[in-house]
Amino acid sequence: KFFDSHLSPFYRIEQLILATVPDPKTGKAPSIVTEENILLLFDIQEKVDQIRGNYSGSEVPLTDICLKPLGEDCATQSILQYFKMDVGNYDEYGGVEHAEYCFQHYTSSELCLSAFQAPVDPSAVLGGFSGSNYSEATAFVITYPVNNIVGDSSNENARAIAWEKSFIQLAKEELLYMVQSNNLTLSFSSESSIEEELKRESTADVITIAASYLVMFVYISVTLGDAPQLCTFFISSKVLLGLSGVVLVLLSVLGSVGFFSALGVKSTLIIMEVIPFLVLAVGVDNMCILVRAVKRQPRDISLEDRISSALVEVGPSITLASLSEVLAFAVGAFVPMPACRIFSMFAALAILLDFFLQITAFVALIVFDCKRAADNRIDCFPCVKVSSSSQESVEGGSEPGFLERYMKEVHAPVLGLWVVKMVVVAVFLAFALASIALSPRLETGLEQKIVLPRDSYLQDYFDSLAEYLRVGPPLYFVVKDYNYSLESRHTNQLCSISQCNSNSLLNEISRASQTPETSYIAKPAASWLDDFLVWLSPEAFGCCRKFTNGSYCPPDDQPPCCTADDDICSLDGICKDCTTCFRHSDLQSGITLTKLVGVMVLCFARSEIFVVYYFQMYLALVIIGFLHGLVFLPVILSLAGPPQIYLDTEEEEQGRDGASSSLLN
Repeated sequence: KFFDSHLSPFYRIEQLILATVPDPKTGKAPSIVTEENILLLFDIQEKVDQIRGNYSGSEVPLTDICLKPLGEDCATQSILQYFKMDVGNYDEYGGVEHAEYCFQHYTSSELCLSAFQAPVDPSAVLGGFSGSNYSEATAFVITYPVNNIVGDSSNENARAIAWEKSFIQLAKEELLYMVQSNNLTLSFSSESSIEEELKRESTADVITIAASYLVMFVYISVTLGDAPQLCTFFISSKVLLGLSGVVLVLLSVLGSVGFFSALGVKSTLIIMEVIPFLVLAVGVDNMCILVRAVKRQPRDISLEDRISSALVEVGPSITLASLSEVLAFAVGAFVPMPACRIFSMFAALAILLDFFLQITAFVALIVFDCKRAADNRIDCFPCVKVSSSSQESVEGGSEPGFLERYMKEVHAPVLGLWVVKMVVVAVFLAFALASIALSPRLETGLEQKIVLPRDSYLQDYFDSLAEYLRVGPPLYFVVKDYNYSLESRHTNQLCSISQCNSNSLLNEISRASQTPETSYIAKPAASWLDDFLVWLSPEAFGCCRKFTNGSYCPPDDQPPCCTADDDICSLDGICKDCTTCFRHSDLQSGITLTKLVGVMVLCFARSEIFVVYYFQMYLALVIIGFLHGLVFLPVILSLAGPPQIYLDTEEEEQGRDGASSSLLN
């Protein structure tokens, strides 16, 4: 913020990357520095120069928005600058040989200076080379710096965005075909590309997310009902109850969005996609637990008493689980990252509202649904009443479902074997130790590619950046409150010329550039302070020299240098700096399988962020949590838990009936 307001924000970057295709036999890409490819680049540049953006009915050419440090020429970073961006100079200067000469003498030869009279570092316009072997480069990197304005009261940024849209359109419709016809690859990007692609990503997976919600809704409706029987299916099903639960989730999300919108907190469409999925996945647990708890209650007591007993049984666990989830997201509201903070705020309030709606409105809906089923009214059409010969079958009976039989007859007996217990403990202990050992290898940060759609053109662009570029963005060191008076020590603490402190800032940066693999600093800093001190020194040579005829005179230490046969160099040139400023089967059917069927749909999402975080990682969490809850925890409780209680189904039902009768009496 200080740099942007006192100097200027970093330029808007528009970029093209042309690269050769690797040989299928050797796997090695040929050099791109050929006459054919350079002439192709001139053709591409001509089309870029012809781009006209449309802003409020007026045309916006590149020359109106580009960075112009000296004169009227844009500071385009391209190999074409060695030919002054003019195809007519290509043969006159010597073609490819001239470019290869400029790779080594880009600061000393006047013919190698750019059209805007500044040297062009070959590391910035070439890619895919090793060391300083620029002639072996396999990629051209063309960068168009565009002015970036703070505040943008003159709408310059809006004009630039209009040009960028035309630039991307040209690259997709024409440049891509031109490059591919020459057996090359093209990747491209503009300053507004990420923002535009994120907007597209927000709507790219709407169908996938809707399908996930639909699958979860269908599963909820089926699992909330009783074991399917054809004669009573239309009565015992819970489609209307499941739909009501989904509506409550949407109401809680809308309540959260409305509350924070009233406070002026902005939301994004991706938050609107993720939070309903998250709240629905969390809320389904409570819905299944509540419905199953009501079904387990004795049938000879009133419906209100059954609801009351069910809430006494599962209410505390639902409350504690919901509060822990709310607190977990509330902690995220204190994270300084804006996206994470806003997401946590919306999610915490949505889950809290969903909890209140479930223990109030959803409980009332359960009562209505039970009365509907008891009165033999069809689900989804409660006004239609049918006759039933078996009231017990309508109420669901006492016939256990498939998952309940599996847990009782297969799962529990197998886990009761001593050998199985030892294997389970050993496997989970090894898994925990391996997780702890591998945790230091976790890398922080979010890859830009993950948040973009899979079919985004920026996917290829980021791949090209990683593969071909040999330099990164510029790094600025800004020193505040510098005292430049003679008695001040600040100058010696900053400069790097002779008589400066050995541990000065610029000397430390220079030493760091010697180990770029760890410091990520490629070259020593270019400092105006050193240049200014050298210019002040009476012993220094002229920093900018010209022959008497006005042509450039290079210094003696860089060939081609001045000789005695040349005109006498004069020091009348001007040097201008170019710096710019639970419960058993309920856990499996109501929690695990519900999330599983919803998450599986997300594997078809077009966005990597959904595939990685909401399919792969969330699926892993569900499976690992399921294994810990229904495999590891029962084994641990059998070894170190309270005494086991053996109670068959009939005794359990009799005990419940007796307890209920005594309660009624």
